[in-house]
Amino acid sequence: MSWWRTYGVVRWLGLTSVLATAGLMAWAGYGWYQDRQIQQTAAACELARKSGNWKQLEQLASRLRTLQPGSGNPVLFLAEAAETQGQIQKAADLLGEFPESDVRAPLVLAQKANLEWGKLNRPFDALKTSDNLIRLRPRTISTHARIVSFYAMTLQRPELLAAIRRAIEMDAEPREAYTYLMMADALTFSNAASLNSFWKTSAADPTFFEITIAVLTASDRTARTIAEPNPKNEAAEMEARKEVEKLQVRYPSNRILLGFLLDRCLEEGNVQRAAELLGHVTSEDANDHLLWIHRGWYHTHQDEFKAAETCFQTALKLHPMSWLARREYATLLRRQQKIAEAEKLLQLVVTARELRKELLKLSNAREITEELVQRIANYSEACDDRLVYQSLQKRLASTRQK
Repeated sequence: MSWWRTYGVVRWLGLTSVLATAGLMAWAGYGWYQDRQIQQTAAACELARKSGNWKQLEQLASRLRTLQPGSGNPVLFLAEAAETQGQIQKAADLLGEFPESDVRAPLVLAQKANLEWGKLNRPFDALKTSDNLIRLRPRTISTHARIVSFYAMTLQRPELLAAIRRAIEMDAEPREAYTYLMMADALTFSNAASLNSFWKTSAADPTFFEITIAVLTASDRTARTIAEPNPKNEAAEMEARKEVEKLQVRYPSNRILLGFLLDRCLEEGNVQRAAELLGHVTSEDANDHLLWIHRGWYHTHQDEFKAAETCFQTALKLHPMSWLARREYATLLRRQQKIAEAEKLLQLVVTARELRKELLKLSNAREITEELVQRIANYSEACDDRLVYQSLQKRLASTRQK
């Protein structure tokens, strides 16, 4: 009986070994067949691509994706077929499915962002894609440039300043970033309204761009009236201002609308209206240095000096190079009879105004000269903005070595 059991075990083990060997051979055979199928399908995809047979490429690439579910190659074939056939959104969606583990992922994300910034005209999707690209490849200067420019043109100050400082920290800031830093207290660009009008055309909700266009238009009309006061300009300014006021009634807490209207209150000395508008500011806007300046101005006129000082210091922490915060802070110090401290701040305000005047003459924010860069570096040092100063010194040293 024990012999039988032993024999049975040996016989079973032998059968198991045979089956295992046969299984391995079959698996190896299947693996070889699978690889062969992948190679043949990929070759057929390339042939269809070269011959411009996009429908066939689509079918073959879909099959290849089934054979290679984790590979990026089928995704690229499918995306190209979709884009060439005018299915741009489908192409962008496919590119978004490209595996991040693939070394080509940054290039693919750059292509997706190009479609979203360009043909699709979907800037908010492009921003998300661009942020993903920066996460994978932090020193992509062109991507930082697009993000910075979009925030500048849409008057999103906190986002603009954060994007610039992130780019500087990554040693990938575009040259024009320093122009925008100096302009952040009063963003004005000749082509901003037309760009926002373009972005508005394909927006699911055009409200954001309508608000930005209204503020840009009103800012332009105000500047024209200041430069050349006459009945025609004053009437145009009043009309544009009414449009902003109407929008603010509909969107009472909108940061961009509040920023413009509070600016006007500050320049015109309308403390009562400023109090009404400040009542609509929400905690979500705590990172907007401009609104802290407006709060500080209001507290100054209410003789609430401690609160005003806190507001100005917060504004300068958020944007150390703010000349407007320094101007209003100097007013506060004068009212407290701190004349020497006020004069020191006003000297920086004069320097900033002169720089801003020169920058406004540029036809393009990227055309900033080395001489202007040096002056901005000096100003940033005086403002104790170490991040900006050290970065500019590094750029200047690099330029001189060339």
